[in-house]
Amino acid sequence: MLEAGRYEQLRLLEMSGDIKDLEIQKQFSLSVNGRQVCVIIPDFVYWEKDEFVIEDAKGVITDVFRIKWKLMQILYPNFEYRIYQKKKRRAA
Repeated sequence: MLEAGRYEQLRLLEMSGDIKDLEIQKQFSLSVNGRQVCVIIPDFVYWEKDEFVIEDAKGVITDVFRIKWKLMQILYPNFEYRIYQKKKRRAA
């Protein structure tokens, strides 16, 4: 549900012109020294002004995700990385 809600928000931003070229589930190969280590499939990629944004909606961040996310940031350093998480409500 978190990902679906975020998708709706991003579609509205795209319709308003704040972002463009929204894609979902775009696959990126994570290779080191010509050898593929793994792939990562972020939830969303899009352009915001002159920045290429890679975004993932996460309820829980796993250790495997952390490793892949860090490796992607090293291999693709010129992108903007964002993790979208639902804000936790505090008990009254």
